[in-house]
Amino acid sequence: MRLKLLCASLAAMSLTACATVDMTSMAGTTSISAQQTSPQGNVVERAASKLYAVFVNKGWAAKASRKRVQSTANVLLKGLEPTVADMNAGSYADTATSYASLSSDIRAAQQHVDQTVKAAEVYLAMSDLGVNMRAELSSLEKALITSRQAEVVFSTALERLNRTDCPDFASYAARVNALRDVTDEYGQRVRQTSSPLKTAGLG
Repeated sequence: MRLKLLCASLAAMSLTACATVDMTSMAGTTSISAQQTSPQGNVVERAASKLYAVFVNKGWAAKASRKRVQSTANVLLKGLEPTVADMNAGSYADTATSYASLSSDIRAAQQHVDQTVKAAEVYLAMSDLGVNMRAELSSLEKALITSRQAEVVFSTALERLNRTDCPDFASYAARVNALRDVTDEYGQRVRQTSSPLKTAGLG
């Protein structure tokens, strides 16, 4: 009897451990046919939310209202450059007095952008075409705007330190472009799933 209980306990522990496996380990083997979210949202929403919270807390970006997100997202996705005034995030650029510290912040910011991009790519690849991704798109648009704000702020800080060449900044800007691209993919998916033909079942 004790042996049976032990085996049952081990089996339950094994199932619990399997449930915590990262989504990236399942890419290509499992699809998402419905929204699978926790109270804090799915992996995309959590990554984007964390990016936003950290960037605002660090002073790399300013809080964005929903109206501002909606009006600015189209500009960024079309590849147009927002003005410095629109992307002004306060006094961070004024207080960055050390190139080493600034570079460290840029690398830290890139880690959050990378995490958001990877989460978005994996979730998109694993999702069925019929999955509604409006919530994910909204989260990614907010993360993109926040990341662009930080890009402008970091650039301004580098100029004030008379540093025109910064490999960390170039790498960060490239990853923000990757975030823009995957956000655009989500926008295309949302448009496809909400088109009249799809709605009527003719697509």
